[in-house]
Amino acid sequence: MAQREDLPLIQQLEARFRKSAHAVSGHDAPGAVQAWSNMHKRIFASLSAVAALLMLAGCASWIPATTDLLPSEQSLANGTFETFSDMQAAYDRVSPGTAAASLCNFGFDAARSSNAEMLSYLGVIERFVPRESIKYDTLAKPVRDCIEAQERCQAYVFHPGRLTTTRSGDFFMDFLGFNRVTTDVGWSADIVFLVQDNKVVYKVISGKPYIAEVHNVRQPLGPLQDFSNAIAAASMGAKL
Repeated sequence: MAQREDLPLIQQLEARFRKSAHAVSGHDAPGAVQAWSNMHKRIFASLSAVAALLMLAGCASWIPATTDLLPSEQSLANGTFETFSDMQAAYDRVSPGTAAASLCNFGFDAARSSNAEMLSYLGVIERFVPRESIKYDTLAKPVRDCIEAQERCQAYVFHPGRLTTTRSGDFFMDFLGFNRVTTDVGWSADIVFLVQDNKVVYKVISGKPYIAEVHNVRQPLGPLQDFSNAIAAASMGAKL
């Protein structure tokens, strides 16, 4: 029977393979048919892999070079304050003699802030006199008086902040892990209100008014980098 030229390429190859097997054995050898089936699967898998790579390469030409398709993340700590300036203004309004119960009116609510801490006088000692690196008599008098009051002394510690993390650059390179650029922008602070007899007697603030950090991670092997690192680590472990 003449070979039909309008058959798909795979079917033409299969017909020729069956014809050759029949010529040798006089019938369609099951082993030959099974061999063709296995070969067909390998060819299909190889072609599928090549097609997937070509598709990804083609997508790189129309995927945006930046932004919209890349993820972003925002973390809030004590979300009352949008900016460092807002937090600083609220802090400045708290003065010695302010009732501890009214701190929430200024945005410092220990009962509703997941990142707030309440310290006993022992915690106050650990914070203001860490490992005797600071002499006790050099502490501000309100701090010493509060510590000496013992059970009537406590501190409220707040860690307000806002941090936005964004990824930028080429989507294709980021998605496959070849080059990932991450930018962190925001601010953070640590605030301590020292309270004696339910009134603020001392306060102190520290922090970073402006955070702008860029992390550029390059992996020459892309998605295979972790696999390569695992092999290297395993070989080093074997040598040890």
